[in-house]
Order: sequence, then structure tokens, then C-alpha cells
Amino acid sequence: MSPFMRSTGQAGVLSVVAEALIAHGYTRDGSPRAQGSATAAVIWQCGTTAVLLAQRPNNAVAEIEVWGAGQSATADVCESLPIELHKQPPLRSALRSP
Repeated sequence: MSPFMRSTGQAGVLSVVAEALIAHGYTRDGSPRAQGSATAAVIWQCGTTAVLLAQRPNNAVAEIEVWGAGQSATADVCESLPIELHKQPPLRSALRSP
């Protein structure tokens, strides 16, 4: 299994994904965070599975990353939503050995 799963979609999909995560028992892990060049990021957690929802300013593409044991189940939830998501390969830096 990949260390994490990655998808992208239009900026408006993050609220739909967040609502689905809440409905499936996920809770927000802390407050929204700014990363890098002011990317807004929210982490949702359920057990050993975490989902990162991120949006860069002035960018129409939202990013979703799923980490942990429940990747497949969480991917099934996201794929069942009435939104368009595009599966992406893991980022190159994530593939490097430590």
C-alpha cells in the first residue's frame, strides 16, 4: 500500500468532503493551519486514519491526502460523493527512502 493516497478537485469540493468525513466519524484535528505560501489546510482524523484537505490561495485546485490504515474505506467514501476527484500519484519526495 502507498504511504498515502492523493486526489485533487475543484476548490468547492473540500466542504463536501469535510461533511462526508464528519458523517463517517472523523473529527477535525486542531484549527485550520497555514502552510508554505499561506496554503489553508485542515486535518480530519478517525482512529489511525488522517485526511488532509488543503487549498492554496488563488488556486482553483484543492488537494486531498489520506494517510493511515483506513485509506481504502476513506477513498470509497470520497468516490461515492457527487463530485469529481482526480487520483494523483504520491509526491516525488514522499517516495524517497529515509
